[in-house]
Amino acid sequence: MVLQRHFLLILSAFFLVLSPCAGQEFFRIDNAQSIRTTKSVTTSHVILDGENIGTVVFEGPESAETKTPVTIISLLGSNLPAYGPPLIEFETLAGVDAASAFKVLTPDLVWSSNKPGTYRILATAVNRETFRIKKQSAIITVGTGPGPEPPQPNDPAPIDLLGLRVLFVIETADMPRLPSDQQSILYSETVRLYLSANCAKNAAGQPEWRILDQDTVFPDQCDSVWCKTLARPRTATPWVVISNGVTGFEGPLPANVTDFMALVRQYQETP
Repeated sequence: MVLQRHFLLILSAFFLVLSPCAGQEFFRIDNAQSIRTTKSVTTSHVILDGENIGTVVFEGPESAETKTPVTIISLLGSNLPAYGPPLIEFETLAGVDAASAFKVLTPDLVWSSNKPGTYRILATAVNRETFRIKKQSAIITVGTGPGPEPPQPNDPAPIDLLGLRVLFVIETADMPRLPSDQQSILYSETVRLYLSANCAKNAAGQPEWRILDQDTVFPDQCDSVWCKTLARPRTATPWVVISNGVTGFEGPLPANVTDFMALVRQYQETP
């Protein structure tokens, strides 16, 4: 008799509406919480002479709840019955791109977002009889504001080697949705030439800066500076780690090339 076990992870989530925001003609805005729990499930299969003769399922304890602020946008269909269904658009004022910030809960009816930022919602509808166009807009802040507060300089440094080193951590799938100014940091010739000229060099003479996807896989026994740095905790992508061996910075990637250059120059020289 052979016993095989398979481990699964079940994730449950639901929205708890906390308080409605100001009423709208075309849409309603509610502040809510996403409450998530996890539970492990073990499935045991009993194999006899190559055949499964029994299955037993064991459920582990449920984890503590994880609560995340969420904003819910709901389309209202009855407030202005003379108008046809409105077109809803989302625009980023500060934060991640609205196309990735808002998720569809019910097609053309309900959207949600837990991405910190400030966004404009614009609804446009046409009167069925007069063809008059009516618009409704609102500016909302999701989470704690336009984005997380940048961490203070690290002391000790995130990388314990003297010399300037920079690691950009990205999620490749999200790159097309990043604001163009932020994408420019990774592709800018100004940034690349500066880092190549000012970063420390490894034994092969290569400048010590890298762009890595957050899911990059290294060997189990990796002692590379980059696998150690990629393993450091972070709260978002794109993320940047800057270190000169004495102090440094870890935090969200700045909004544009100018802001990044001002940041990295603070750590160019070892104090």
